Amino acid sequence: MKLFITFLVVFFISLNLAYCDNFYAQGPKGKKQIAITFDDGPGPHTQEVLDMLKANGVKATFFMEGQLVNIRPAMAQMVIADGHEVGSHLYDHPNFYKMKGIENKPKLLKQIQLAENAFLKIGHKPNLVRMPYGFVNTWVKQTLEEKGYIAVNWTFGCDWNKMKKEELAAVYVKNVRAGAILLFHDGGSNRERTIYAAKRAIEEAKKQGLGIVTVSQLLGLNKVN
Repeated sequence: MKLFITFLVVFFISLNLAYCDNFYAQGPKGKKQIAITFDDGPGPHTQEVLDMLKANGVKATFFMEGQLVNIRPAMAQMVIADGHEVGSHLYDHPNFYKMKGIENKPKLLKQIQLAENAFLKIGHKPNLVRMPYGFVNTWVKQTLEEKGYIAVNWTFGCDWNKMKKEELAAVYVKNVRAGAILLFHDGGSNRERTIYAAKRAIEEAKKQGLGIVTVSQLLGLNKVN
């Protein structure tokens, strides 16, 4: 319940800051497109996610942890080779809600650099960052901008909640609409429910005539990988 309340707070803050400086929480509502995103990988279930996306002819955006890129570099490269967009989820998923003040800027800079080093090892330089737990405030946005990154949150996500896969899918389907950035996870434990819900969301988007694109394509950014 506490996690769900935290999500709601972040969700409503994100809506209010949807187009603010170098921060986005949704795409243009007038564009008949949505973006599907996955966090916390590359993980043991990333290949299953890739197979599902390929079967449905969809390109997604993966926000990867630098430490996991170091552990699974081949999988990270496979995501890129399959034509998906890859952004940074910092290095080891720190919780900046516990260190909100600007005095923690050096910690953020270190996280950014460590993650960047991991990506550079596989020949990739992301331009998008999704802060762990969706934490974004003024100094964080300014720091990311200084380092050449754009912060991206989401309009809806809840696959961490303990729900049956049909219930989870139904909630995601209800939130499929033009401009949506949907959050899923490919890292962590069993992702059967997540993959099922993502597949249903994709089917609903197609039913509504919505294109499914990467975050950069949805937002009209120059760099798409």
